[in-house]
Amino acid sequence: MRKIRKISEKNGRELREVLVKKGCKMGGVSL
Repeated sequence: MRKIRKISEKNGRELREVLVKKGCKMGGVSL
């Protein structure tokens, strides 16, 4: 459980960064 949670947290952080970059490019949402 802990390993999975750690991995999901890391993936979530990376996903958020990607979304922020995409949002900046589109001039849309800033999180």
